[in-house]
Parts: sequence; structure tokens; C-alpha cells
Amino acid sequence: MPYTYVRFSSKNLDTTTGKSVYNVNLPTTITNARSVHVKSFSMPNTAYNVTSDNLKFYWRQYDATSNTINNMEASFTQAKYYTIGELISDMTTLMNTSNPFFTFTMTQVPSTTTTDTYHINVNVVSSDNNDKWCPVVTIGSIWEQLGFLQNFQLEPTTHHRGRASLTEIINPITSSTDERWLNTDVSLGVDHVAQFPPKDSHESYHITSSLANNVYEADGDGVTRHTNYLLTIPNTANRYQWLQYVPTEPVFHDLRGDNVNQFTLGIADEHGDLLDRNEHQTFSVVLAFEYDDPHMTLTENQRRSLHWRSRHC
Repeated sequence: MPYTYVRFSSKNLDTTTGKSVYNVNLPTTITNARSVHVKSFSMPNTAYNVTSDNLKFYWRQYDATSNTINNMEASFTQAKYYTIGELISDMTTLMNTSNPFFTFTMTQVPSTTTTDTYHINVNVVSSDNNDKWCPVVTIGSIWEQLGFLQNFQLEPTTHHRGRASLTEIINPITSSTDERWLNTDVSLGVDHVAQFPPKDSHESYHITSSLANNVYEADGDGVTRHTNYLLTIPNTANRYQWLQYVPTEPVFHDLRGDNVNQFTLGIADEHGDLLDRNEHQTFSVVLAFEYDDPHMTLTENQRRSLHWRSRHC
């Protein structure tokens, strides 16, 4: 069956929300559209790692003297790209400003298991040996970007990927004996090293679209949820390089013979959070629209292919 290929640049598209959901109006309607798939994608790997969705970060502290658990938070002053050094420097300042009783120092330490990599270490000093603290590590949080293992979860029935405020986190710490607490030391401080190397770029991106209206994903919690992802792009580019991707196998989305002239295109991070328009540079997408040509006679193989796609795409 014939294809129409259309190239889009986000620079030439409009968005009404400030998020990266761009409105597309085709100059010519594609009639009898059967399917669409992403032919190619390109974008500089410069998207912000601190965005409007994760400006705030959280941690908990246990005050042994008063036997109280305190929820702590701090916020970066702006969304932008931070180097790992800038991230931990700013976090150290913000955490120490928020609390005079704990002293935090964040540094990079060489990995003990992998050559030429490093982990993030948090050194903590408190006025009481019995004081404790714990980072609130959820999906997409700054703590997770720095390599700390998730220790809090989101409610799986109400969240798909995404980030949550402190009040939306389940299984919180409610006891001073909870095993997730990390100890402090009055004189030397205690080192807490992240389990994984830090990430300064997104692991992947999702191309979103109103054309992808029948997509479902299975999450690690065993729940299948609806998404609008045309394609997931693995980020294999180094920072500041071009991310250019051509899928080895097309991912078809059934259009059921509709006429196509208006739809949306967007870009989200690996957690499904739409980036703000100013949080990424211009990206380009080539879409391949398969359509029925009434003047074209289908071969038997083409008929079988069309029948298979109508049942499985």
C-alpha cells in the first residue's frame, strides 16, 4: 500500500499549554489513512534534567531528642540542565539551609565495582548519634537521578509513571525503627553511597500523539495502563550530541481508514512527564502514513498484511 511521508519540526508548530504538546494542521488531508509509524526522530541531547516537575526534592529526618519525624523539602531556583557537580553542590546548600541540626555534604566518589565511573556520597553529621535521616526516592526524583535506590512508592492505582508530591507517597516512614532510616554520627559523620552511577541525561523519550489512541503499557507493578506513545526513543547520545533514531522495526498504529488533517505531537521524558516547551531544543519527526489508494489493486500478500494490521495494530 502507498505511503505519504511528512516531516515535522517542533520549531514550526504551536502549543497552547506551554507543555510540549504541539498542534499539527496538515495543508492536505490524508484520506483513507490505514496506519502511521515513526520513520525517524532527531533532537540535540540537551533537555533539562531538572524540570518544572521535579524542582522540589524531599527527605525525612528523625529527631531523637523529641522523638519526632520531620518531613523536609527544598527546591531548586530554576529548571535547567545541571551538571552532576552543580546538582550536588546546590542540593548540599539547600539541605543545610533548611535544617540547622544536620550537616550534609555531597561528593562524588570513585565506584568500587566499575572502572571510570563514580557514585554520589552523602556525608551526614548530627548533634545526636541517635538522629536519623532518609532521602525520599521516588520515580523521577532528583535522588533517583543521582543513583539512589527507590525507597518510597507511588499509589499504583492512581499514578502511571510520573512524579508525586509527598502527600501522594504510600508506605511512609512512621516508626523510628524503620529499616529505611540512615544513621548519623556526632563526630565523623556517616557516608551513604548511592547504589547506581548518576544520570545527567534522560534515559529515553516518548513521542506522544493523539494518533496513538490504542496503546497500552504494562508497568512493573503489574498494572496495564493506556498511553499515547507513538514511539519510545532510547537515548544513546552523549550530552550535547545529536540523538538521531531510526527504528529497526516500525511500530504501526491503526488509523482504521480515517481522514487525517489535525492531530498533536509531543515529547515526554522516560517517566511519561511532558517536557515544557523551553526544556528541550527543536526536535524533528518523520511520520509515514499508510493509506488506501482506490486506483491501486492490492496483491494477495498486501491484503493479508492489511488484515493482520487491522487485528493487531
